Amino acid sequence: MYSGKSTEPKVGFSIALNPLEKGLYWYETAGEFESAEGMYSAGIMYRDGQGTEQNYEKALEWFLKAAEQDHPGAINEVGVYYHNQKNMRGKHTEAIKWYKRAAELGELHAQCNLGWYYEYGLGCEPDIYLAKKYYELSAEQGFEDAIKYLKRINKKL
Repeated sequence: MYSGKSTEPKVGFSIALNPLEKGLYWYETAGEFESAEGMYSAGIMYRDGQGTEQNYEKALEWFLKAAEQDHPGAINEVGVYYHNQKNMRGKHTEAIKWYKRAAELGELHAQCNLGWYYEYGLGCEPDIYLAKKYYELSAEQGFEDAIKYLKRINKKL
């Protein structure tokens, strides 16, 4: 039953949170209750600086928590995090590991990312046929970039 009590977070004396801050609060709260979607969404908000300062490390923490529950989008985001690291030895190999895991779960962005890695041989041997396979998987789900890359790669074959 409804108690009539506010479930809004108490901030300061009468400071109201903006909608993005409220969203982040609720995603983090859901994450604390083991909601993979809440964890993933909190990670996105930290990654993009929505309702908070942009913080890639905090985003990674939330993505890793959601990845422990096999959230495909979060697993892909961990791969993206490693891909974007500067001066990190083995960053492409680490990114591939995460992209493969997400791709196996059907995550279309990870499938496209793997296609790109295999096409250009980043952290792996170039393999145009594996690249095509992953682009096809992503394109079958309607991802426009994968469709474009698939057309490009088919011209090479």
